[in-house]
Amino acid sequence: HIFEKILAPDNLTENGEYFIDAHKEWYGKRDEEITIKNAPNVQFCVSQTDLLDYLADNLIKKIKNEWNEADVVDIWPFDTWGGSCKCEACRKISVCICASRGSSG
Repeated sequence: HIFEKILAPDNLTENGEYFIDAHKEWYGKRDEEITIKNAPNVQFCVSQTDLLDYLADNLIKKIKNEWNEADVVDIWPFDTWGGSCKCEACRKISVCICASRGSSG
């Protein structure tokens, strides 16, 4: 559940803004408005390269520090049944994955 902690929408940025306000595009697009309460209900937007850089930096820091004695680190997306981001870029990724598996998506 590390991504829920790293990307908690009510975390504060260095500027004192809530993550959700500073990086709304990081939280998966859905049919309703994104709020602090529902932000983690859809997977984060994997097409946001700055988000992926942010996650990688945070994971590397954790591995070098508090997890430095771990033999294995499993990394999973949000623990939700809310589905995937519905932005056009993420939908294209989903179609590619489904096509490579032989399903229709």
